[in-house]
Amino acid sequence: MAGLAFAGGFVSAQQRGAVPIGSTVAVRDVADSKTGGSDLYPIATLYWSDDVHNWMTYVLGDLPVGAYDPQRIANIGLGHFAVDVGGGYTYLNPRIGLQASAVVGFTFNFENTHTDYTNGIDSHLDWSVSQFLSEAFFVGPAGYVYWQLTSDTYPTAGIAGAARSAILGTFQSGVASLGGEVGAVVKVGGLQGLLSLRGYWEFWAQNRLQGYSIFAQLNVPIFR
Repeated sequence: MAGLAFAGGFVSAQQRGAVPIGSTVAVRDVADSKTGGSDLYPIATLYWSDDVHNWMTYVLGDLPVGAYDPQRIANIGLGHFAVDVGGGYTYLNPRIGLQASAVVGFTFNFENTHTDYTNGIDSHLDWSVSQFLSEAFFVGPAGYVYWQLTSDTYPTAGIAGAARSAILGTFQSGVASLGGEVGAVVKVGGLQGLLSLRGYWEFWAQNRLQGYSIFAQLNVPIFR
């Protein structure tokens, strides 16, 4: 199955850092926010199942057309191309209304030409457990773990490059989250779709912003 995803969003970020003022250095909080569209995400998936056991593999791309400004700390788009590959497993037992899913993926990032910076290869684990309260509504916990496997690369030549290398080093990042999900099976134009709302609290952040996030998603097949 093939598809193309797009989203709108709002991002608010706050960063504390050292700011030079004359001959001294002060610690200041810098806040930023942004509203706009995301990148485009083409995806190809393959599914197969055996009774309550379901598996999938996927290839997901990132086309950097979303709201992005290299001078800002709040961005919705990545600012560079990327390819994510992985697979997942879902246990779905309609007799007791229980669903448990886990997806593991690896992201390969291309160079951000705005900054001459390339993020390393990263891994991610996304999981959720849902209990159907009726034929249409479900609720349950969810979370994810992100961990960078290889170092970032960037220009290190000259005085500026040496200073950047001394400050950033390998700059490998990671974060974990816990949250919950509520959702419903809905009818859209005679087609059966899935509406879900997820919220996460992030923690254990390393070289990465952390905070709270909310995602609303509607999946509807185009063809029967």
